[in-house]
Amino acid sequence: MLTALAVRRAGPSVPAGVLGSVARQSPCLARAEEPALQDDLLIAGLDLETSCEVDVSDADREYWHVRGYSGRRTLVCALCYAGIDAEPGTRVPLVVHWRTGGLRRPHFAHPPGQAPAGGHHRSQSGT
Repeated sequence: MLTALAVRRAGPSVPAGVLGSVARQSPCLARAEEPALQDDLLIAGLDLETSCEVDVSDADREYWHVRGYSGRRTLVCALCYAGIDAEPGTRVPLVVHWRTGGLRRPHFAHPPGQAPAGGHHRSQSGT
């Protein structure tokens, strides 16, 4: 299920009317109303077990590794699953990049060779 946060990140590539229907259907509505970080490179995760959009900061490293690319593969890209830059229902299990004390903050990423054309989902500028 695509939440309002994922729709905002996807920009104009989301069909009109999707945001309203997503907000009404989402069991994670409180999460969708939180302000999003202004970072076009963040990947919106979808936990297929809970049907909620998730962020890497929602749980610890081991939790995501068990559900991501190296585990059960139930942590997928929310935008790919919603049909943004891919066929609707496309399940791309996410890789968890997390190094405690590292220079980059923890984040989800597409596995090598499974990212959309250009390496990232289309930004709001349409590039």
